[in-house]
Amino acid sequence: MTIFKKKRNLCACLFLALAGLFASCSSSNPYARLDDAVMNDEFAQGLTVIDGSFAEGGEPIYDAEADETGGFTGGDVISLLLDKGLVAHYAALKGQAVPDKGPVDFKTSAESLKDAETKIEEAAAGSKAQSLLTFIVNDKSKDYAGEVYEDIYLTIFNALNYYQQGDLDNCIALARSVSEKITAYSDAAGKSLDVPADSGDGAGEEDGALAAAIGQVMDSVKSGFNAILANAYKALGAGEKPVEFSNSALANYLAALAYRAKGDAGSSRVSFDNLNKAYKDAPEIYKNSPPASLAEELTVPGGKARLNVLAFAGVSPVKQEVEVPAPLPAALFPLVGAKGPVTLLVPALVERTIPPENIKISVSVENGPSFELELLEDMVAVTKGVFRAKLPGLLFKTYLRVTAKCIAVEAAAKKSGNALAQTAAIAGGMAAINATEGADTRMGRYFPAYAYAGGVTLDPGTYTLTVKYSNGYSFKKENVEVKAGGLNLVEAVSVNRK
Repeated sequence: MTIFKKKRNLCACLFLALAGLFASCSSSNPYARLDDAVMNDEFAQGLTVIDGSFAEGGEPIYDAEADETGGFTGGDVISLLLDKGLVAHYAALKGQAVPDKGPVDFKTSAESLKDAETKIEEAAAGSKAQSLLTFIVNDKSKDYAGEVYEDIYLTIFNALNYYQQGDLDNCIALARSVSEKITAYSDAAGKSLDVPADSGDGAGEEDGALAAAIGQVMDSVKSGFNAILANAYKALGAGEKPVEFSNSALANYLAALAYRAKGDAGSSRVSFDNLNKAYKDAPEIYKNSPPASLAEELTVPGGKARLNVLAFAGVSPVKQEVEVPAPLPAALFPLVGAKGPVTLLVPALVERTIPPENIKISVSVENGPSFELELLEDMVAVTKGVFRAKLPGLLFKTYLRVTAKCIAVEAAAKKSGNALAQTAAIAGGMAAINATEGADTRMGRYFPAYAYAGGVTLDPGTYTLTVKYSNGYSFKKENVEVKAGGLNLVEAVSVNRK
């Protein structure tokens, strides 16, 4: 088959796909009611909103459907499970209940987060057919696979779910597995883009046409890509220098406390060492000093007990579609390229909470000391740093896909009889391409922004403590049993952005 015939097949395949996807999308925010509930710390109400979106006549939020087994299917299942799991964890912490269902428990959260983890693992195995679609249409044509930072933080929150259920062994196992996941992702980072190729192994004619189109423009695309990438970093608010992230202070903090409670002083010390190493290895993320209270965690006097508080505040960034202009290779596109740069639509992370230095969290023990919590992990910085690592590959694939689509438009314009027909062909073709391009803004929306930690040494006993946030939220926790040698960890959360 000639390259020209392959081009025609590509064109037909492309515009058949475009015809089915040309309908405009609603500009309304499907998350509005859910965001409102979560942002006001009404987490049980948030779960009610999610459940209501699957009820008959409900307003859909996710591209997902409930099946007869109680599970979910669809392209946005991972986002759904992450949101359900995180919001359920927060509701359980606050003792909130869902009407007609009763109090939310940590087991409910754990089940959703475990299912999300399983789906992320399945997505990593990949679907060749869906991956190919991302080169023909856009990244949203593939089931959402989750982000690296989502896999890391869901694991930490499931470790906390196990702790809240009294299972220290699984808490430790999950906290330790975070480092393994980070290492695996770091090893995979920077690998070449998985461009589909016509390998002669039975791929369809359209697949071969796509591979031919991509191969034809690959060299030209590569030559001008660095300039496009530099401009993209500016548009996305990301630095050109990669951010190193090889260790989570939060995961190591939880592991260190759990090991100490199990009587494994050696492993506890190693985890604290790794915590401090995280600060040294990633100064772009850990801009603050490690909490001063860490120095006391391994020197608890005999007969005394250690009370620790881990508090989460704020809410994670959300993805927003951003436009990045990109010129087409002039040699390949004398007609289409003369009309100006094409627009690449890629996701950027937009913060929606206040800076960590504006958040103050204090703890007072009744008939005892008071202390301030200190920033342990800027989860926003981790999220943005890890997400930045995927931008070059994401942008390159987007540019490659748009350029390959433009081959069909250029071919149609060249076949037109006169200048007016050429203009019409280019305008129609580019409109069709723009209709199918779009950034994948799916994600889990309700991870916290920051983690704060602190601790105090007490005599063993039962205490009442109050945790106060600078946004006005406070709660009193009574009958807190503080045991010598135990993991006496109190967890708190307020994602309210004020």
